[in-house]
Amino acid sequence: MKVLVLTASYGHGHRMAARALEDALRTHGVEVVVVDTVSLSRVEKVWAWLYAELSDWGHYLWLGIYEMGRSVPASVRSTWVGLFRRNLLKVVRETRPDVVVSTHFLGGDVMTWLKRHRQGRSPRVLQIITDYEPHPAWLSPGVDLYVAPTHATRLGYIRLGASPDQIVDAGIPLRKEFVEIRVQDPRDLRSRVGLDPHRFTVLMTAGAMGTTPIEKFFPLLHALRDRTQWVVFAGRNRRLQERLKQATRKAGMKAHILGFVEHPAPWVQMSDVVVSKGGGLTVAESLALGKPLLLIHPIPGQEQGNARFIQRSGAGYYLKKKEELPQLIAYLLDNPDWYDRLASRARALGRPEATRAVLDAVLTPLSR
Repeated sequence: MKVLVLTASYGHGHRMAARALEDALRTHGVEVVVVDTVSLSRVEKVWAWLYAELSDWGHYLWLGIYEMGRSVPASVRSTWVGLFRRNLLKVVRETRPDVVVSTHFLGGDVMTWLKRHRQGRSPRVLQIITDYEPHPAWLSPGVDLYVAPTHATRLGYIRLGASPDQIVDAGIPLRKEFVEIRVQDPRDLRSRVGLDPHRFTVLMTAGAMGTTPIEKFFPLLHALRDRTQWVVFAGRNRRLQERLKQATRKAGMKAHILGFVEHPAPWVQMSDVVVSKGGGLTVAESLALGKPLLLIHPIPGQEQGNARFIQRSGAGYYLKKKEELPQLIAYLLDNPDWYDRLASRARALGRPEATRAVLDAVLTPLSR
């Protein structure tokens, strides 16, 4: 039994979902090959560079590309893939997998092209959708099964044309630490890292690459300095880490400043609320542990869609202005019943056992 997992290194959520699934498959004795599509194609490298640059400074140009993608038929995308993804197609042919699982939307297009141009047996193809608001780019005729993060997302894809028996709402695969950490008391976790076990704790993240200028929030948070404490992820941006230390010191805030965190589960569990730009994996991890989300400065496109989903679902808020952040946190502190409602809704949306469910979707057809 062999499974080929396709991912893209420029997307933290794509990569971590693939890693969680890889670990689970190997635990069950499955032979797994993980392929980073960026390393195989110059076109993919250009796409990764374009995403990184535009998501940093060209937000609305990226939004235009994202929205334009809604009108590009899958047949056109799969033709383009066939012309420029030969190295990846070669990997598929050489590995001869029973199942191909893609955590990146172009994986389905690659397999659609391959199925159209290859005679004989083709592998079963699963597409792991890592964003919460539906987008047609995830749909491709060569996909046998889609895995959506929530029931509402599943219904959205059915409205876009997916067959109801072709899509399940199993969730986004998460590393096992997000299951194991749930039994830990947040107060104990805070004490272990030197935080006040009883103070309202906010986790703020700038994303894996540290592109969100979150240091600008702290001058606005001065009035909350005696009521809150902060854990801040600066990502791989060392300059941001230094700016954050200065900003929190000037604001008189109690803050634990970290860079890129390889194992975030304890930090999420010890927090009361998560402030983020809205990446799909961060949303999934927060919901899995029942943490309300305050989403601000999302990248236009998929992250804005995630923020809108969270707002509609009642598990948090999509903040349009940075001045809203201290107001909302103060409101949650003053209205614990309302905080409990948000947390309850977050727990209802969360899928801590998503990896187990996705694993079943991958393995069950192979065992027949």
